[in-house]
Amino acid sequence: MKFQALVSSLPLIVSLANAQATAAEHYAEICPANDGQEVEIQPGLFAKYNCDKATAVGVSATSNPATDPDACVLACEQTNGCVGSMWSGRSGPSCYLVQHADQPNLREKTQVAYITYRREEEEDIFPDPEEEDIFPDPVEDCQQATLVARRTPKCPAVHDQQRVRGGKTYKTWCNHDLKGAQVEFYEQHDLTFDECLDLCSTQSQCKAALWYPLADLPCKLHAQGYAKGKWVPNMVISVLKQ
Repeated sequence: MKFQALVSSLPLIVSLANAQATAAEHYAEICPANDGQEVEIQPGLFAKYNCDKATAVGVSATSNPATDPDACVLACEQTNGCVGSMWSGRSGPSCYLVQHADQPNLREKTQVAYITYRREEEEDIFPDPEEEDIFPDPVEDCQQATLVARRTPKCPAVHDQQRVRGGKTYKTWCNHDLKGAQVEFYEQHDLTFDECLDLCSTQSQCKAALWYPLADLPCKLHAQGYAKGKWVPNMVISVLKQ
């Protein structure tokens, strides 16, 4: 499966105080806005959405306990013979893994999205000598080292997981923003992801910690908790569970 990527991103981690979204709410996050589009759901992994589409009758599809569409795609990638997944906003199981010899025919089905995926080839760790910069920029190398240091913990390992920092529990998502009318932070700091959560845990007014690894001050503290928002590149968020 070869599709052109629409988006390139660094990880976004979102942890929220609100209850986990329902299957229908997850469906509304991807459809119809992303219908026919390809989105990078984690570094190097791209998903293409076919909204209001399901596989033809008779195609093998097995339910999976994945809790959101991104996790459903990851489950498919890690399952031998899986060529795509389906996310259903209907009652019953939400995630289905489709096993077929090739991409199956699709049929109209409301509140169901058929999702294909592709993994981008990894960068060559042994580049040709002529491609190497024999006069690297020390400042650029330092900046790159700083960004690498900030990219912990890595996605997707922490996606849709709980983290306990400073005696308080946070819910975490990769590559999503906050959903809410007000998303302004009240202070920001140059801290790592875990340091950002530790600081939030010490402040009674802190309900969410947005972590943006490309910013000079990546740790941004919020006074309100929000629901999981839409997919957005280049950010990180942590929100306190009540």
